[in-house]
Amino acid sequence: MINFETLRKNMVNSQLLPNAITSAELLEAFSTLKREDFVPDNQKANAYIDRDLTLNVKTETGIKRFLLEPMIQAKLIQAANIEPNDIVLDVACASGYSTAIIAKLANMVVGVEADKNVAQLASENLETYGINNAVIVHDALNDGYKKEAPYDVIILNGLVEQIPQMLFDQLAENGRLIAVEAADSSSINAHLGHAFLYHKTNGNIGKRMLFDACSIRLSDFDKITEFML
Repeated sequence: MINFETLRKNMVNSQLLPNAITSAELLEAFSTLKREDFVPDNQKANAYIDRDLTLNVKTETGIKRFLLEPMIQAKLIQAANIEPNDIVLDVACASGYSTAIIAKLANMVVGVEADKNVAQLASENLETYGINNAVIVHDALNDGYKKEAPYDVIILNGLVEQIPQMLFDQLAENGRLIAVEAADSSSINAHLGHAFLYHKTNGNIGKRMLFDACSIRLSDFDKITEFML
């Protein structure tokens, strides 16, 4: 029988703590939330691996969904500096694990998932945990969710080629957006990128690179190829 409690403890001790995850609240969230509950039964043994975990769940689009590597997930959330009164938009929330983690830190979380089946799974997972300060919506990832905007924090869970202006428009004053962006167009398929923190001040958006990161690509944020006649 797999001892998930030990695996969870090892994840925190070997993946998070050595990579400068120092937030006590965030460490507590990763220590107590059962990641294995957010993956299919035949993948539970891999729930705590130190890389992105592609979920073998049926999707309408055929595009595979995934959970971010725990270390990258934790570093993105910590860098966002989520406060107890913050409203957070969690983009590409997959099965809801990231939303559940953030819900332990924020006032309210809106998780967005583009696939109807995966969005339903995420909603069921949050309901199972009795998380009442988070909701999952089925919508296009690059649209965000304007209905509940503005957001204090927006987090993109995956590698993106570009960030649409619509998401920046949904940031509140002093809001933060954090994402892993492809280093260049040739690296998008190699999963290579850099984590950036965007900050809105007086309506202007500033940008700061945080760390190098690798992640599975979110094709919803690919640049549109323009053809010249």
